[in-house]
Amino acid sequence: MIQPIDIKTTSFKKGLFGYNKIDVDSFKDSVYKAYDEAVSENNRLSEENEKLKKTIEDSRLKIFDLEKKANAGGSGEASAADQAKAQKIIEEAQKSAADIIARAKAESERIVKGEAAADVKPEVKAEPKAEKKAEPAKEAEKKAEPAKEAEKKAEPAKAAAKKPAAKKAATKKK
Repeated sequence: MIQPIDIKTTSFKKGLFGYNKIDVDSFKDSVYKAYDEAVSENNRLSEENEKLKKTIEDSRLKIFDLEKKANAGGSGEASAADQAKAQKIIEEAQKSAADIIARAKAESERIVKGEAAADVKPEVKAEPKAEKKAEPAKEAEKKAEPAKEAEKKAEPAKAAAKKPAAKKAATKKK
């Protein structure tokens, strides 16, 4: 493509009756081709610019419509989906808590059985009957302690699972 400096610095040979006609005509042709390419490129870019402007405007309208739906009409559908998610989370948390409690109970029983087998001494036979009755109560307390601890650990998960559902219900009432 021809540059403006090329046009300015081009010199022609002088002939008998002025500039050499062949040099001038060839230069004129090259300027015409360069100018034609520039105009064509300008037209193409202008059309592309208009298409992009239209696309941007369409996108802005779609965004506006989506925001409008999200703020007004879409809230009922979203809250139903959110409630379903919250319910699923609550159920998973309850299952997880139940699994933790079951594992804790099993672990406590295993520990108690293991300790009971290790603690059995020949002297146990000579113990009074009142102490023998107290031992099962102590064992039951030992068994219950890990389960209680597991329940305490599971309580924050249950509370956290209930909070989103309560929050969604409160925002739905508004």
